[in-house]
Amino acid sequence: MTTSTLPNDEDLRLLDLKSYEVLGNQAEAGFNDLAELTSRFFNCPVALVTLIDSTQQWFKGKTGTNLKGNERNLSFCTHTILKNEVMVVEDATKDDRFFNNPAVTADELKFRFYAGAPIVSPAGFKLGTICMFDTIPKSFSEIEKNTLNLLAKQAGRLLELRKKNLLIREHAEEIILEKTKLINSFVKIHEDDNRLMAYNLHEKLGQEIAATLLYLKAAENNEDKRPTLVNTAKMQLEQVLEHIKKLSNDIIPTTADFLPVQNLVAEYAEKIAPAFAFTVSIAVEGNNERANADLVIISMRIVEEWFQALAKYSSVTKVELILKMKDRFELIIEDNMPDVDILKRKKAVNQSYLYERVMLQGGLVELSTIAHGKNILTVSLPV
Repeated sequence: MTTSTLPNDEDLRLLDLKSYEVLGNQAEAGFNDLAELTSRFFNCPVALVTLIDSTQQWFKGKTGTNLKGNERNLSFCTHTILKNEVMVVEDATKDDRFFNNPAVTADELKFRFYAGAPIVSPAGFKLGTICMFDTIPKSFSEIEKNTLNLLAKQAGRLLELRKKNLLIREHAEEIILEKTKLINSFVKIHEDDNRLMAYNLHEKLGQEIAATLLYLKAAENNEDKRPTLVNTAKMQLEQVLEHIKKLSNDIIPTTADFLPVQNLVAEYAEKIAPAFAFTVSIAVEGNNERANADLVIISMRIVEEWFQALAKYSSVTKVELILKMKDRFELIIEDNMPDVDILKRKKAVNQSYLYERVMLQGGLVELSTIAHGKNILTVSLPV
């Protein structure tokens, strides 16, 4: 038995594999289905979707075996991930690499045939294989090799989908945490405002009104000084009125100058961007003005909702987000989808939740195509 050498990019390959957070986990339904399909299509009793770490080979999908995995140095698949093509072993007893492998010699297995295709990540690393075993020698045609390669690509897509779902869950938790922080901040601000308001009402306005009443009562019983006392009470009331005006201004929601809207929306877009297949660039124009939390949260939701809408189209490979602050706050999202049916997309936008959110805030939505592969969504919101 010959132990395979390590790939030249082994350290980077292991880092890429770790990012999927799948090692050591149980087999999953989607990968089991793929293994079952492979077994039936090629008429092999055992089929696997494998992932290979530094010491172990894990079975992410399987049919025909109850094992969770095996040692890497015993694996046929460690040889497969050294190549960019399907590896076929027609008769393992005649192959110097595997003739004395336990999978070939053990009474309960006695495998003879093996075929495996590498599962390649978008970064170009071979994370594992989709493979099959049989107890009789077999040949494997070019058409069968091409079919197995297609199944390996599908296994890679399932891994990518799992990774994106994991990112989405993490982002959802971040959103909930951010909302909780905002709510707690607002509650504290309003509590502080209420305490200040109570102090002003009791210590200032209450005492000033009480003093005014004393002047008026004194005027009732003192005819000689009545004009002076009434005039003093009048002046006191004018002062009370000014204090009431000031207090009413202070009661205006304090969130008006609370949040730097462009930075927060840009930071949020950067966090969610890795969850999408297209690349995202972000630009901020104008002063980074502060705005109320509703505007910030609505802007975040608009960005996320439009990114998700664009993700449905594989032809979108590049997205640019521009955040502008002038008299109004503008979100401009440009994509490079070619041959857009602009009327159909406008109808979809007008019927979306995104459109309702903007309209409720007194905003405007415009979708246009200014050139082939240059489509622009512009959302304008009052500050």
